[in-house]
Amino acid sequence: MQTVTIPQAFEMALQHLGAGRLAEAEAIYRQILAQEPGHAGSLHNLGVIANQTGRHELAVEMIRRAIALVPNEAVFYSNLGIAYRKLRKLDEAIAAYCRAVELKPDFAGGHINLGNALRDQGKLDEAIAASQGARTQTGLRGSAE
Repeated sequence: MQTVTIPQAFEMALQHLGAGRLAEAEAIYRQILAQEPGHAGSLHNLGVIANQTGRHELAVEMIRRAIALVPNEAVFYSNLGIAYRKLRKLDEAIAAYCRAVELKPDFAGGHINLGNALRDQGKLDEAIAASQGARTQTGLRGSAE
């Protein structure tokens, strides 16, 4: 039987995750972590899965562990913000989204998420400004759609 490398296993897990086969992806990510506990991508994606399955506290824990290993990955912060927003911890969500767009100013998804969290807090002017940042990054101009 052929041995599967960690990068190959990670790619298989990504395919499962992308296809919505969350249990299969989660099992592979856990196997990767059993061999390489500091695999940031697996920690992050376990957090994404936890968030998608309503385990938001676990999502925060896993994504924060990934960030401790790779502190400059904008997507990690954006997904952390999503988990915090699900927990209604809007200050933490906003801080995470701000860090995401600070790390990657052209990250339209980060701007959109930031705008949504600011709107949730009733900070409508700031939400509009954040959303306009997303529009600028995606090349949209003119009236809102």
